[in-house]
Amino acid sequence: MTLSLIVAVSKNGFIGKDGSLPWQISEDLKRFRKITSNSVVIMGKNTYLSIGKALPNRENIIVSTTLKSADGCTIVRSLDEAIGLSKENFPSKDIFLIGGYAIYKTGEAFADTLYLTKVDIEVEGDVSLPTFDWESWKEMEREDFFDAGSGINCALIKYEKKS
Repeated sequence: MTLSLIVAVSKNGFIGKDGSLPWQISEDLKRFRKITSNSVVIMGKNTYLSIGKALPNRENIIVSTTLKSADGCTIVRSLDEAIGLSKENFPSKDIFLIGGYAIYKTGEAFADTLYLTKVDIEVEGDVSLPTFDWESWKEMEREDFFDAGSGINCALIKYEKKS
């Protein structure tokens, strides 16, 4: 079982705008689906609302103090509670923290792995990627790709936490 962050970020540091991604990159969404399938995904309320439903083929956990119910999802009040519940109920499944800002900011301390898609464009945004302690991460794999549908170059980089 690993605990990973998975996020896409623009050249100028944004991960969201008006409650959604500031780009449409089908290749990255396919990679996200492949990487996170058959796992536990933990997200904040706004990330859930932007998706609009539970992600299929995954255990969905939402961290929120105000959301009362969400079909196909478990709602907890803190990231600690979400991680504990995941480890207890799904001990053989990998855990992915999929957003937003507060989940990434708090979750970096718990994560073993980071899947970062660098999107080679500058965008307007209202949610930025938190400042990570990059000295504690080591790049392990990198795959550059071009998304023909959007015309955007990207790099999918896998980092592991240094021991």
